[in-house]
Amino acid sequence: MNLDLNREQFITLLESVHLAGHVRGAPELDELEEILLKCGLAAGLDGMIMDDNGKLTLNNLILRALHEEIDAYDDENFETTLADELASRDLSFVKTPEEIAALSDAEYDAIIESQARRYEAEFAEHGVDHLTLAHPLPLA
Repeated sequence: MNLDLNREQFITLLESVHLAGHVRGAPELDELEEILLKCGLAAGLDGMIMDDNGKLTLNNLILRALHEEIDAYDDENFETTLADELASRDLSFVKTPEEIAALSDAEYDAIIESQARRYEAEFAEHGVDHLTLAHPLPLA
């Protein structure tokens, strides 16, 4: 199989595979990245690719930029997931499981969305600094 990519498309593909490998942690993505790195080196992208003791990798500037994107994504995903989970928990405080099951998908989504937006606004203003547990876990 051959792909006909210009330089920018190839770089986008290589960076995308690196990001996907971080998210999925799948060995086949590491293998694919290695293949792409070899192709990139052969195609003259040696300024972007470095040899780290026999292992090809993207250069440090590119890796740093990609990992800054990963960190920003992780922060966003954490806060969104936390807001959704807290909203779901809050709903369980005011409705029984039967009442929750009786909600239509649209009704359920509207309630969760509304409450999650409140948490997201709190996180935007204060991060998670104002969150506390009524029964904190003891330090191990």
